[in-house]
Amino acid sequence: MNDFKGLPLSVEFITGRVLLTDNELLYGYSCKWIDERASIAIALSQYERGCATRITEKIALLLDSERFKIGDMAHSLSRDGSVDAGVERVWLYLFLAWLYEADDSPQSFEIVDEIYADFGYPEAIEGFVSYMPSPPGRAGGPSGMDERWRLFVDSEDKYFRDRRLD
Repeated sequence: MNDFKGLPLSVEFITGRVLLTDNELLYGYSCKWIDERASIAIALSQYERGCATRITEKIALLLDSERFKIGDMAHSLSRDGSVDAGVERVWLYLFLAWLYEADDSPQSFEIVDEIYADFGYPEAIEGFVSYMPSPPGRAGGPSGMDERWRLFVDSEDKYFRDRRLD
């Protein structure tokens, strides 16, 4: 199990929601949001579903004694400048989806505020950041923010469900 801001993302949660691109998988590893074992388990899940790329297949088939190679791959990817600008989107979605489903306490909006800052203030989630104004014509307060958060998670669910890795 791995976590970010105390949000434990299990392999099952990740693989049940998305197929990660090579960049996304290695970026999650390089940010320490997933460890070597989780990286291998995610890659193996994609491999078993017939959705593995060449790099994902290499990761899936690593021996336990070869786990260090994931770090080498992540380092090589970042050195090559191959990380695309949208690679954080999947991780933003995963953390916010997990938080939305697992924690309905008032403090969850405080964690959203922290995620908003840590991910570079993405416009897509401003509607449910507690210190941002409500969008024009939209309900304010916790119930309005909660509704916009649900809509964000639903929209990203659909996006990642329909996305194909070619």
